[in-house]
Amino acid sequence: MNHAPPVSSPDAEAAPPDDTVLWIHPVLCELGLPIRTPRGHWHRDAGSASLRMEAPSPDQPLPSGRMLRLNLIHICDAARRANGVSLDLGADASALAERMGAAGKTAELIDQMHRMMASKITVSWGGGPDVPVFDARSRPRGDLPEWRPKIRLSAKFLAALASHAVGLDSRIVRTLGDSPMALDAYAWIRQSLGGAAPDSMPTAGWDELLARFGSPSQNAASFRALFEPALRMVFDADPSIEIAVDDEGVSIRHARGEAEPAPEERPAAGSPEAPPSEPPAPPAPSAAAAPPPAPRAIPPAVAQPAAAPPAAAPAAAAPPAADRITEDSICLPRDATGLSQCLWLRRGHGAEQVLVGVTPGTRLDPERLTILAVEPMILQVSGGLHQGDFDRVSAWIMANRDLIDDFWDDRISTFQEVRLRLRKAPAPGWR
Repeated sequence: MNHAPPVSSPDAEAAPPDDTVLWIHPVLCELGLPIRTPRGHWHRDAGSASLRMEAPSPDQPLPSGRMLRLNLIHICDAARRANGVSLDLGADASALAERMGAAGKTAELIDQMHRMMASKITVSWGGGPDVPVFDARSRPRGDLPEWRPKIRLSAKFLAALASHAVGLDSRIVRTLGDSPMALDAYAWIRQSLGGAAPDSMPTAGWDELLARFGSPSQNAASFRALFEPALRMVFDADPSIEIAVDDEGVSIRHARGEAEPAPEERPAAGSPEAPPSEPPAPPAPSAAAAPPPAPRAIPPAVAQPAAAPPAAAPAAAAPPAADRITEDSICLPRDATGLSQCLWLRRGHGAEQVLVGVTPGTRLDPERLTILAVEPMILQVSGGLHQGDFDRVSAWIMANRDLIDDFWDDRISTFQEVRLRLRKAPAPGWR
């Protein structure tokens, strides 16, 4: 992935209010810290960023795990807000642990803080020199006290932090606080999207992600098995992002809001993924649960012919007739959902059981139709999907439940609204 240059604040639409933002150095977003405890020396280099930690002796344990990440997030945020190298952590370590969302973990916090302050930690980015995180005067000269209320950052690290900090939502950090890899994944996503256009989709391959967040003992497959659940946690915690995972890697983007879907994401006319220009007339359904006749696929945006402006524009124009949903069922093509099948939404006409249809193509073939009931849990009513396909479709249903319910209850009248509210399927196996 070609990361955008670090920016001074997260994307305006995705950034949380300032009272909930936590600021962090971009290198700590691009590179994962150790999860298990290394000894003596540890380093990571990926892209143009590097991160190094060196203990006073080869057998001394270095900091690691979730508390190292929470400590550095808190220190970076406090330093940026105070704009000073000298930080007062407070006389009460237990109070700090509670503010960090780690109440009851005071002993772990103190231990990791001791290891961190005893080590030499440096970062570099953009081909620049190594910059120490902490002022050398902060490193202990003898036995450490039980708790050190004051620490000092290096002036160069503070300068970079002041101009290039990445904003994290404190509520999401608290939610993910028990998972070091989920914290890494969240920080990486926020940094990657911070300078990205609303309709862009940064992508990183598994080898690149392994270099940034894995360990030397892992291969891409074993790393993926651990990183996907972390991405799932981030996806569940942060509704402002969308994540797609496949064998090539991970793609991320801002969740669809008011912006029109990017034209390149729509299928070209005549392609296998393109919705039919005229909706097929399906045979009469053989089961009560089957969608009603005359389903339609979501069409691409319709170019309107040029016309002279009216003498007086109406206060609110009705949607174009071509965009109104006039049938009881619509087909969501594969490019719109990120699935390998087509999904069918239908009107409920007062029925309580919400249903979703699944077909391998854009034509409604009753012999190849699977009907899923959404409540009280997702179940196959008719047809059949392999377990992997069922898991993917179920994950899509969970991510789009509000859209499904509103269409079922006839609260959506245009294809435009469907397009704007669609979220693509998360990673395989997500529920």
